[in-house]
Amino acid sequence: MTARLSDESTTRLTALLDIISPSMQEHDMVRYLAKDWTSVFPDGKIKTDAMGNIEFSVIRDAKYPTVALIAHTDTICIQITQCTGNGKYRFRSIGASPHMLLGQPVTVVNEDGKRADGVIGFDATSQYGQPKGLVFEDMWIDVSSQDGNCPISIGDLAVLKPRCSINGDIISATALDDRLGLFIIGETIRRFSQAADLPVNLICAGSVQEEVGLRGSAGFEFSLTPDAIIVLDVDYATDIPTPHEDQMGRLYLNNGPGLQRKADNSPMLRRLIKNVSAKMDLPIQTSLGRFIYGGTDATSLQTARKPEGNHVCNLTIPCRYMHSPIETASLQDVANAIEIIYGVLLEMGNNPDMNPRVL
Repeated sequence: MTARLSDESTTRLTALLDIISPSMQEHDMVRYLAKDWTSVFPDGKIKTDAMGNIEFSVIRDAKYPTVALIAHTDTICIQITQCTGNGKYRFRSIGASPHMLLGQPVTVVNEDGKRADGVIGFDATSQYGQPKGLVFEDMWIDVSSQDGNCPISIGDLAVLKPRCSINGDIISATALDDRLGLFIIGETIRRFSQAADLPVNLICAGSVQEEVGLRGSAGFEFSLTPDAIIVLDVDYATDIPTPHEDQMGRLYLNNGPGLQRKADNSPMLRRLIKNVSAKMDLPIQTSLGRFIYGGTDATSLQTARKPEGNHVCNLTIPCRYMHSPIETASLQDVANAIEIIYGVLLEMGNNPDMNPRVL
């Protein structure tokens, strides 16, 4: 079986990529999700918490199995630390490395939500202080064309200016991490809305501050305890000249989404997802990630609010060039992930013996 995204779905994905949502200031994305999800399923209930996390729940019957899907709403960003005059600003990083930022266009968003475009400036005559290499002190934000409509202050945030290019099956863009996860959730809600008789409860969540230590999901509480929590994110693709497959295993674009095998992933839920993908004849890869645990919301959700733990698993989209302006992924991997997730809903609704809590 081969899944494909429709033109309408692709348009929804590119719309998500245009939304600016830096860590600690994700409210524009949260408002967008609330409007989009409720427009598809008006009977669903929306709630937010003090940190800014959003939950959309469709509880058909508390006796039914409950599946939760979660993806993070924030992106890497930089934060202004000093104004040096003449439209130049020093900054510190929130998830971005110096070599990924050099010379890049950025959008600054102040506390009131006003925006200004700039670039990451640098001293073109410098050798970047050899032998120390390129460091943040060698760069600054240049907003020389600032016209006063967006007053910039210490603490304001900036993101890589949104861009997107689609060439056949391949998408290259800013913020695929984790717009792809949010997109998969939105498409699943659309499928779920057309299956009124499916005996499953669906909870969808967008977490905040994932890029600053998984802080949003650590304090998140679901409206109804899920039987399965699937964390939708991206993972490091290894189909590059320096693959690191000796550390992370093999994860290639266009070979299906990755199913992580890590300490913070439930073996029972992994088994369920693998069985579903096999039954649907959809490709799936075993993913190891960079470390044996950590790096995604799965870590905090595994033990959140419950001493006995939760059945949590990562379903990830292989992504090249993570945390850069040109994150690259396969749209077919995304489409296959949507089909697998919906297959999990069908399996848990129609076959109670496949609930991870009884496997």
